[in-house]
Amino acid sequence: GQRVPKYLHYLVWEAYHGNQPLPPGHFLGHKNGDLNDNRIENLIVVDGATRNANAPWHRDNSTGYKGVTKGKKKFTASVGWNNEQLWARIT
Repeated sequence: GQRVPKYLHYLVWEAYHGNQPLPPGHFLGHKNGDLNDNRIENLIVVDGATRNANAPWHRDNSTGYKGVTKGKKKFTASVGWNNEQLWARIT
């Protein structure tokens, strides 16, 4: 067979809960946001929308705010939820 890598927090979850699969479209997340804190009490099952909403900033974030981007002379702030996108452009 072919080897498939697994993240440590999934291995911790499986060791505690057995080899029971997560519901379709669900993932494991970290309650406190610390990706290195893989204690079982810090792991939580979340859906894809919650996972994306709680995702950390991108590495190329230059504004210091989540959802805010800077163009040549303008800032744009955007917030999305349940397939709806709200945004505002600030000059």
